[in-house]
Amino acid sequence: MGMILRIVRGRVADTDLEALRSALTGPFAAAAGAAPGLRRYHAATRPDADGTHELVVLTRWATVDDALRAYDGDLDAVRTLADLSGSAALDAVAYFELDEVHDLGADARPAFLRLTVGRVARGADADIQRELRSRVTELDALALEACVARRILGGEVEIAFVSTWEREDPSLPLAASFWPDISAQYDTFEVGVYRLIVSGPAGA
Repeated sequence: MGMILRIVRGRVADTDLEALRSALTGPFAAAAGAAPGLRRYHAATRPDADGTHELVVLTRWATVDDALRAYDGDLDAVRTLADLSGSAALDAVAYFELDEVHDLGADARPAFLRLTVGRVARGADADIQRELRSRVTELDALALEACVARRILGGEVEIAFVSTWEREDPSLPLAASFWPDISAQYDTFEVGVYRLIVSGPAGA
């Protein structure tokens, strides 16, 4: 396994958003900037109907060994590069194989993170991944970064498509499926659009 994408999810109360922002732009960003092998990181939230906010923290690592060192040898630990327990309740972690990343606008500052996750029976995933990668170039004028990653879960494969955006564009609603002919092939499929709190390359 080469590069990996690690996604930590959690919940944040509305009253804790400012504390979370301080933790992410301070200790978390400092730890991310100093982490060997970290290529890029994003932390973002979106509001839920119950008044709380969903949190996602993504880190992209050059190698599995780099990620293992950062998390004391345990990639399944529900933790991030800095302690967020004072402002967020982390509840899930997943990591994916990642073999190619398209940095379409490295100098721009993204405002939105879009994350889609779909599941399909093992063996049916290769064509979907190939088709997703072939269509990334269609986003060149709009997206800043895009990557396709996968993880195997028994007899299923979960495919994640991650992209970042400087702004929303009416011609391509972020909350909708970009390519319905692909998303229709999944057994389950979800789209999440998050507003970024902190985002950057290692050392930024």
